[in-house]
Amino acid sequence: MTERNDDGSSATSTVDRNSATGLAVGAPEDLEFRPYERYWEDFPRGTFVRTRGMTITEAHIVNWANLAGDWLPLHVDHHVSSQTPFRSVIAHGPLTIALSLGLVIQSGFFGDAVIAWLGLDEVRLPRPVLPGDTIYVHAEVVEHASTSKPARGRIAVAYDVRNQRDEQVLTFTSGFLLHRARSDEDGLAR
Repeated sequence: MTERNDDGSSATSTVDRNSATGLAVGAPEDLEFRPYERYWEDFPRGTFVRTRGMTITEAHIVNWANLAGDWLPLHVDHHVSSQTPFRSVIAHGPLTIALSLGLVIQSGFFGDAVIAWLGLDEVRLPRPVLPGDTIYVHAEVVEHASTSKPARGRIAVAYDVRNQRDEQVLTFTSGFLLHRARSDEDGLAR
């Protein structure tokens, strides 16, 4: 990476660490992969992330129908769905859930802390997601608890999914089992 000194001359640096992201920038041979280390302790109640958006296309809907075998006319038949109150095909609810979970994962929010996904609770779909809608996720830790295993902790995350008009299209709570940085028993770092 070439930088300019105060006198206008150039200086070459092979690796520069971006302090905001911690990512290394430089020639490929100079880069080192470092997983984003996060632990249960990094997720107190109130910790949240807002994701980038994802525009839902008919390709998403048809691919999900293929994957799940859910070929209800409401999702894939333009003629039938045009006669519904939605006047359009709509995205499958489980597709919207999967994409919402994926947007949070892609954000790097969990890093490599997750041991297991524990499931969903309180799933609500107050509005349909139509082809062309863009969804955004606000995910917030609402529960932070120890488990019987000292190297693990549990969190619950509330997902609030909205479209480009800021209309709520999905809410649910999802549980995760996470690695702990310190064990309650020995106080030692992992």
